[in-house]
Amino acid sequence: MGTWACPSTREHMDRIEDLMTRPLPASTAIASLSGLIGDDELSDLVAMAEEKDPAADVRALVALPLDLWSNWMTEDQFTHRHGPAVVEWMRLMAQTYADFDPSGLVDLKIRNDEDAKAVMRHHFGPGDYEIVPGGAPGIRVARSADRADIYRIEPVWGIVLKAPAELRDAVDARFPSRSAGSGRGFPR
Repeated sequence: MGTWACPSTREHMDRIEDLMTRPLPASTAIASLSGLIGDDELSDLVAMAEEKDPAADVRALVALPLDLWSNWMTEDQFTHRHGPAVVEWMRLMAQTYADFDPSGLVDLKIRNDEDAKAVMRHHFGPGDYEIVPGGAPGIRVARSADRADIYRIEPVWGIVLKAPAELRDAVDARFPSRSAGSGRGFPR
């Protein structure tokens, strides 16, 4: 996967917000986002949606890289620094679409919590994994009780990404456990 454009200025944020205020057809989405959001995974997703319906509104798919960049990557993983204000903006923009079901736009490998658990077991072996909703459409967050690690599970290809150690507590706080009791993240 590669990324060649990521919002880094207030002007970028304003332009993306303007695009996201109305339907963004699959047939023109990549051109409309040019210079603002450029990402191989997003391009592939939009192409899949366009095959199904060129007029499909793909704004919810745009939320996927924003979630990845704002919740699961550290600042030093970016070529151009964009600062905490841009990161928080990306997070909020992604959350706007978190409850949207992307299955009408693209085919999903991960359709529910059981699929997410199966992917975790495939990658990491038997274990008790808690699955909670993530910060973008179809994204699931998996927690391992025995390892106290947190993972992002992408819904289309089932890609699993472990939260970097320095983001673990912040990710844990953003996606609270469903467990009764603390109301905070998964117990360590």
